[in-house]
Amino acid sequence: MENVPGMRKMLGVDIARRIAREASALRYNIRVFLLNAAWFGGPQQRWRLFFVGLRQDLGPYAVPQPPTRTHTFGPDLPEGMTIPGDDDLIIWGSALPYVAKPAPAVTVREALDDLPRQSAHLLGAKPVDEPLPLRGEPSEWARELRKWPGRPAPEMVTGNWYRHTPRDFRLFREMASGDRYPQALAIAHRLFLAYLDEQRAKGKHLQPGSTAYESARRVYIPPYRNDAFDDKWGKLRPANQRGRLPPIFRVIPTPISTTAPPRRVPSPCGKPLVFSRFRTPSSFRGTTATDFVRLAMQYHHFSHELSRSGCSISFGN
Repeated sequence: MENVPGMRKMLGVDIARRIAREASALRYNIRVFLLNAAWFGGPQQRWRLFFVGLRQDLGPYAVPQPPTRTHTFGPDLPEGMTIPGDDDLIIWGSALPYVAKPAPAVTVREALDDLPRQSAHLLGAKPVDEPLPLRGEPSEWARELRKWPGRPAPEMVTGNWYRHTPRDFRLFREMASGDRYPQALAIAHRLFLAYLDEQRAKGKHLQPGSTAYESARRVYIPPYRNDAFDDKWGKLRPANQRGRLPPIFRVIPTPISTTAPPRRVPSPCGKPLVFSRFRTPSSFRGTTATDFVRLAMQYHHFSHELSRSGCSISFGN
């Protein structure tokens, strides 16, 4: 059986160790392997714990052996995961055997580059399944995968489909190379603020908590916690640089150049949020009443968003 590595700390319980203990009580020799699909030729990073058991009555050599890694790729552990040195449950990393000359990891481009390109979603079109021709010659990996005896690969490809999620398309268009979910969420808030500004300019003031506000919020902001996908939603290929966030508060991964150091706001909702102070001249000359109203509305928006996430917020002078 297999499952996600996170089962080792599910609600504070090591479910993996419990499974291994109970299987051993049922007279199975159990081994648990931490594997990444990329190590075996899969064109993706997918970490899983594999539980393999053989009945003890099969003899003293009935002990599961780990698979041999055929490809090289990245770290030995998922991002953020640690295994204590005295942990005897999981076989991982250098304890797994390698072939003599491991091949480079298979990329997504190698796996998919000859398939029909889908781009209508970027224009807001909904998917329509229709047969489409391949765009070019398949890679060696794709060619081997499609060599089924008696079943030659067709020249026309069916099943051309995509998820119609305009919210996510909008975010990925704005994300920079290397951005992940926390940055995507910051972009979503920036776009939502811009939308509120547009509505305010039209005389429509959406109040936090109102039906109209919540409906608009769902259009722009994903419904996941800020720490839900720290190592996912990655944008790997460089495109455009991330746009600037509103000048009042900037949720940023590193300090920015200001007249005063950024403020770290502790909260119970995960990592500290980093805010810069108001970016207005100390004398406030040239600052109109409209500017102050906009700043107050943005502060009200951020306070509302933080409180609904269970966060606390405080500022100095």
